[in-house]
Amino acid sequence: MKLCIFDLDGTLIDSLYDLANAVNYALECIGLETHPYEAYKQFIGNGVDVLIEKALGEKQEYKEEAKSLFFEYYNEHCFDKTVVYDGIYKMLEDLKQQGYLLAVATNKPHDLATRIVNHLFSNTFMAVYGSSKEYPRKPNSYMIDTIRKKASCKHGEVVYVGDSDVDMLTSFYGCVYGIGVTWGFRSQAELLKAGAREVICHPSQMVELVNQLETPTKAVSACLAGHCCRYDGKDNGLEDIEEDLKKNRLLCICPEVLGGLPIPRISCEIQGDKVINQLGVDKTYEFIQGAKKCFEIIQENAINEVLLKSKSPSCGKDIVYDGTFGKKLIKGHGITTKYLMERGIIVVNKN
Repeated sequence: MKLCIFDLDGTLIDSLYDLANAVNYALECIGLETHPYEAYKQFIGNGVDVLIEKALGEKQEYKEEAKSLFFEYYNEHCFDKTVVYDGIYKMLEDLKQQGYLLAVATNKPHDLATRIVNHLFSNTFMAVYGSSKEYPRKPNSYMIDTIRKKASCKHGEVVYVGDSDVDMLTSFYGCVYGIGVTWGFRSQAELLKAGAREVICHPSQMVELVNQLETPTKAVSACLAGHCCRYDGKDNGLEDIEEDLKKNRLLCICPEVLGGLPIPRISCEIQGDKVINQLGVDKTYEFIQGAKKCFEIIQENAINEVLLKSKSPSCGKDIVYDGTFGKKLIKGHGITTKYLMERGIIVVNKN
């Protein structure tokens, strides 16, 4: 491991009260009912727009006014009650002493994020990115991809640390190791369900965990790793690879998601030289793009063997569904499997 990227709110700093007070100020000014602090634990994590939307509920017509009032208050009061969590300074110092690069990727607006980080963590991070027109908000992986490339790190050399389901989804989309923390705004169960590889309850656990992580030697279909990224939003998690996943021996990839397809999505099957979904829409381009991106990631990380989901139109080896959506199987390879095998990558299938 070389690079540790952190979320900000709920991970490095406890900003709950200042954020809640700013939103409640906006609601009071408009004449709407405010929310208790505890409610804001479920509102925070997706950026200011979503925070305001959740606080407004059915009163979305006030969004722009509430947002303006929020910034009016928060810009003046963002340090009133915000504190760095106990143990964070020591954790960061220990990581730096052991040679790890540190960075921040947050859904807090970029200008505010840099202001807060520079104030509370002077000269600690190599990069700080917050959401903006240039930097799409998480779970889009743009910010962590940008940081990873800036640090000249491979996917398998990066951990992303956060306290929410959004953070764990970000690590999934970025094909990096996701670590959940429970001192923030979400529970261990929520973090694990969202795809956290490991969850810790105190910053003192971070250094030992990161030091134990290995360099991936193989890649695996993300659905087999327990990520809910199948076409139906479910997973095909395998118990016998859990230890390898925790140790970072396996790099998770999902060709269909990497190709730009959503979760969930309409089922697809191969018909001749095309991939068609159940509504008859041609999705060949997305499948080919996913295959190319998988190969780029595998090649970049010096991996030559992948464990992929059987029968899939992207990952199936030797047998795939016949294109009629009748659950009939025929001989053939999925798009990604074929692309990888043609380039010398060993493909192994699992049900």
